[in-house]
Amino acid sequence: MYTRPSITSFLVAAAAAALLPACADGLPRSEPGDVADIAESAESALNLDPCALANPMDIRVPAQCPTLTAAVARISNGGTIRLAAGDYTENVSVTNKAVNILGAGMDTTRIIGASAQTPAILLGGIASASISAVTIRGGSAGIEARSVLGIKSQGLTVSNVRFTATPYGVLGDFLGSVFIGQSTIQGTTRGIQLRSVGDLDVIQSTVMGGGQGGLFVNAPTATAGCLIYLDGVQQSLSGSIGAVFTGRGCPVTIRNSSFNLNNHAGLYFDQSGNADVGSTHIGYAYPTADGRYGDGILDSGTVLRVHDSVIEDASRAGVSVFGCSAAAPGTNPASVALANTRIDRAGFDIDVERAIVHPTSSAACPAGSTSPGLSDLGGNVCNGAECHAESSILAPLAL
Repeated sequence: MYTRPSITSFLVAAAAAALLPACADGLPRSEPGDVADIAESAESALNLDPCALANPMDIRVPAQCPTLTAAVARISNGGTIRLAAGDYTENVSVTNKAVNILGAGMDTTRIIGASAQTPAILLGGIASASISAVTIRGGSAGIEARSVLGIKSQGLTVSNVRFTATPYGVLGDFLGSVFIGQSTIQGTTRGIQLRSVGDLDVIQSTVMGGGQGGLFVNAPTATAGCLIYLDGVQQSLSGSIGAVFTGRGCPVTIRNSSFNLNNHAGLYFDQSGNADVGSTHIGYAYPTADGRYGDGILDSGTVLRVHDSVIEDASRAGVSVFGCSAAAPGTNPASVALANTRIDRAGFDIDVERAIVHPTSSAACPAGSTSPGLSDLGGNVCNGAECHAESSILAPLAL
């Protein structure tokens, strides 16, 4: 019975012919066994590298490479890997190159971490990645960046990606920018945890659940011109704080977002420099298991402006500010300015405490300093009436 030759057979034969020495008339000259030997060598090379025939700048999986891991090994810096619909159960490592990974859609293309001990996708060294239209689940994290010999990953762009059933959606250190857009993070221990970052943009994305919180960003040192920007973020159902921004790093801007149903607080700014929250809803902040906090917004050592927003159903205070007008060494002064903001059904409206509070400790302000600044810029309503600030309602507590 006739069997149609595969394209690989034709390519192997062509490669074998090309390697034969030519006769005077230009036709290949062969000795007995030459073609068979060379064809066997070419076939063996293809078996060693199943992606050898793929364009290193544009690879389709599984049509040209059998696995995502094989495609990452083959792809050139800046190349694109196109994943067909299906499940890719593997732990992928990208080191010292820029890669674009494009799926067929988050409902049809799934990258599943084969091992729970390593990330589903790991970026190492000066690697960077753009990942879109996939679901990422399993592994020790969905995407993790790790520094190699002190060199941090250059950046990450995530769009139309669903993270689920993994301890962290996005985790790690980035020297460059991180962009997360039109994505969903659910069923994680903590949705996003970044220890340092150039710029962070989270746009039109949902973060649900997270026993240790929705977002945690620690920017211990500021990158010139850096900015943390959240717009259209829907965060809810965290076992801890909805979003934490800590360190003397990038200024934080939040717009058109919501932070609801969290234990401890909706938003927490610790030594963040400057923060601006506008057109945002913060609701249902509950105390921790040992009865502490339950605040809409916690501000410790940050110059904070809240405007055109709603804070409601906070068990303790709508807004709490901890700090001093004259900062202690290693800390920043604190202040809150409110404009056109409504605080409803909170234990009390605004709590102002003359103390320094860090994630794991608290301390008294320096002698001679005054309480944090509080400014009413107008248009604020608390429980249908004028807003009131109170102090020393509760002693400052470690977070």
